[in-house]
Amino acid sequence: MIASIFGAFIGSTGAYSTGGAYNYIDANVAGIQKVLRGQDLQFVNFTTTPTVYRIVDNNIENTYISSNNRLFDVNWPSTGAYYVNYGAADQKQLSVEDANIPISLKVGTKTVSSIALGSDLRIDVAGINLFDEDLVDLVIIGPDGQIKTDTINNQIFTAISVETLASTYGTAGIETAGWKIGTYTIQIKTKADNACGLDKVTDVKTLTIIKGEVDIAAEKTSVVQEQTLKLTVTGVSGDAIRVESESTKVEFLSGTEDTPSSWCGTTTNCFTHTIDEDGKRSYAVKFTETGSYTIKVTVTAGDREDSYDTVDISVTEKAVTFDVPLTVTIGSKFTLAGVANTGERVDIAIEDRVYSKTNDIVLDDNGEFSVEIDTASTTDVIQPLTVPGSVRLKAYINRLDKGAGDIGSTESDDGSIAILLVRGDLKATTSDPSVAQGDDFTISGTAKGSKSVNIMIVSPKGSGGDYIDGTDQGIYDTTSSISETDQSFTKKINVGDDVDTGTYVIAVLSPGSDGVYNGLVDATTANLKDKLEAAYNLNAKTQEQLLEILQDATVNSAGSDDLLVLLTLKAEAAYVRLDPVATVGVGAPMVVSGSTNREEGFAIVVTAKGPTELTPKTVMVENGKFNATFDTTGAKEGTYTVKADDGDGHTDELTASISGTAPSPTATVSPTATPTATATPTVPPTATPTATATPTPATPTPKQPGFEAVFAIAGLLAIAYLVLRIRK
Repeated sequence: MIASIFGAFIGSTGAYSTGGAYNYIDANVAGIQKVLRGQDLQFVNFTTTPTVYRIVDNNIENTYISSNNRLFDVNWPSTGAYYVNYGAADQKQLSVEDANIPISLKVGTKTVSSIALGSDLRIDVAGINLFDEDLVDLVIIGPDGQIKTDTINNQIFTAISVETLASTYGTAGIETAGWKIGTYTIQIKTKADNACGLDKVTDVKTLTIIKGEVDIAAEKTSVVQEQTLKLTVTGVSGDAIRVESESTKVEFLSGTEDTPSSWCGTTTNCFTHTIDEDGKRSYAVKFTETGSYTIKVTVTAGDREDSYDTVDISVTEKAVTFDVPLTVTIGSKFTLAGVANTGERVDIAIEDRVYSKTNDIVLDDNGEFSVEIDTASTTDVIQPLTVPGSVRLKAYINRLDKGAGDIGSTESDDGSIAILLVRGDLKATTSDPSVAQGDDFTISGTAKGSKSVNIMIVSPKGSGGDYIDGTDQGIYDTTSSISETDQSFTKKINVGDDVDTGTYVIAVLSPGSDGVYNGLVDATTANLKDKLEAAYNLNAKTQEQLLEILQDATVNSAGSDDLLVLLTLKAEAAYVRLDPVATVGVGAPMVVSGSTNREEGFAIVVTAKGPTELTPKTVMVENGKFNATFDTTGAKEGTYTVKADDGDGHTDELTASISGTAPSPTATVSPTATPTATATPTVPPTATPTATATPTPATPTPKQPGFEAVFAIAGLLAIAYLVLRIRK
């Protein structure tokens, strides 16, 4: 009877739900029957015990035997084809799927997270694969809890069929008239007893219901002139609206946010539109002048016609604040930077002219801008920055599409500053006033306004003398680049082993801000020596004559901005010289010092050999001096040979003495050996005892010593002898 009853329900549709606990699989129905994983199955009209098989490559992989014609909680290992009573006369094929219950909140075709009160909300479940007869709950929880029945709009949300869910709430939508303003959560739940055993729940969707009347709000009510402001209009979906301001200084920005491209009239301070499906519209506006402005939105048709709302906006002056060095050296780079309180781009005029480098500079998200200016540029020359004196910079916000060129007489700037342009300068020095053959030295300094400097070194013998590095004869020439950070330069130069000794003259030259030595034709730092040799006869010239030629070709040329610093450097044969060494007692430190013309940091080995060889010392040259300290603890008395050696065959040596130490201050002698004469001297603890001691006479008048004096002298000699014996 049960089988025949359900057969009457099912007819020829196959797997079927009655809104109860089972998915019915009928042996009398042709075709493939659907099964969702997680369902409970009831088999009807099968002549033998229903057994389900999974077949893979004609092999049985899994077997599931029903009990009382039922299988519970289908959780088979995969989706796809399964067979009931495989190979039997009543074989039926099953198609196993995962349950799918999608949910999306929409108004019309648009997915929404908020709607205006009174709008119809679609619960889009397109793609759901539950049976139409399965019963589900549409769980809607609002400010007052779960809404199971909406008596205002005659809507029921519990125990509704999937068909009703899809065809009614998924198509026409849920009516929200009379609902409360606030936040709602919405999800779909199944119950096993009403959905073939399925127990499923969807993700939670959040919806905000806002008031149904038209409203306009601004992200802020105080803005800067030319600053883009976002407006939000809310209302009932589909309502026709007009957004406007009485002032023509208000410009709605077509194409930004939802702002349309058509206007009410010929100006951009009014347009018409409709409320979007989610009950919201966003628009963009800016203000060309300072002041206070009112923007109004009005519903122009329908049940809410002529309802309106307004928002007031206060507009302050736009401005640019510069961040630039107040003094700039001609020929150097500097950063032209600042911050604007509004806008997207800024033009910087230099002496009332905008250059390509300063046109349409893009502002970042913080309104800041920065561009590097090279005052020595030959490709993008900014003429006012090449002449010494005060220069005025002016900023113009959103001066778009006007390009480089002169500022118009009616244009007003949004900020200005003056900077001072000065000529570059040159400073240079050498690391040492003299240098030894085979060593090296450093030339360093600053060259503001230059990209590089030339360094030319002339021998004491002029053009016939040696290069300082010993590689050739004539004028030694090299270059050094300038740091863009602090305009400094450093050049290390090696001195040849056998170069001319005497005073070399070093000429450090800068071509100035134009990068050219003006006394020569197109002579840059790269070809200064070549141009000198082409313009002058440099052969058989003295040092003085070569320096005159160099000056005439550069700094002495008419109108020249070249710079020159002359330095001298004495080249000498290497030497080391020891200073006299003081005599010390055993245990006292022996300090050895000396001087040398070896380069800074050069290593000097100092030794001290005598009755004992003291531990050698390796010391570094510092400011032409070196110092070594020897520990004489345990050394023997005597004469020592102290030697300083630079390792290149340059040495100096002298003798020094280490004497015995003084008697210990705690030493005692026999009382009977102590003379009674008051003139006995007290020996200091650190003094070296002597073989004899001369007592001070008791009276100033000299006389021949008597027996008492003789005994006193003898006593002193005995004491001295005992002390020496003890120390030895």
